[in-house]
Amino acid sequence: MYTTLFLESVQPDLARVKFLELLDLYKVPKDKCVIIGSAVMALYGLRENVDLDVNVLPSVFEIIRRDRRFTKKYSAMSKQYYYESKDGHIAIHGKNWPFKEKIRDEIENALDVKGYKFYTLQRVLEWKKIVNRPKDQLDIAVIEKFMHNNPPA
Repeated sequence: MYTTLFLESVQPDLARVKFLELLDLYKVPKDKCVIIGSAVMALYGLRENVDLDVNVLPSVFEIIRRDRRFTKKYSAMSKQYYYESKDGHIAIHGKNWPFKEKIRDEIENALDVKGYKFYTLQRVLEWKKIVNRPKDQLDIAVIEKFMHNNPPA
C-alpha cells in the first residue's frame, strides 16, 4: 500500500518511522548499520514505511545469519541474499547494492538522527532511479517534488 503523507514539517522525525524498536530487539548496533529505503521517506513524512530495510556491516550480518528469528531470502533483482525477520518487518542486507561504496562509508556519510543512521533522501533518490520499479517511480516523483519545494538551506 502506498500512502503519501506530505506533512508540513520538513524536519526529520523518528516518530514517523515504524519498526525502529526492532533494531534494539534484534541487537543491531546503531553504529554498525544504515537505514535505507522507504523508512527514509517516512522520516520526512513523505510516505509510511511498511518495513525496515537495513544495511549492516559484515560482522553484524554474520550474527543475523545465525539468528533463528530470521529467514534467509534471495533477491532476484540484486542477486544477493538477505535476512528477513519472521514477521517480515525488518530486512537485513549485507551488501550495498547497487552502489560501489562500502557499507562502512555509507554509515559515515549517513544522516544521524538521535543515533540512528539513515541514507540521505538524495541517496534514496539515486537508489530508486537505478532500481526503477513501478513503486520506485512513484517514490521518485514524490522525493523530487519534496526536494524541489524544500531546497537545502
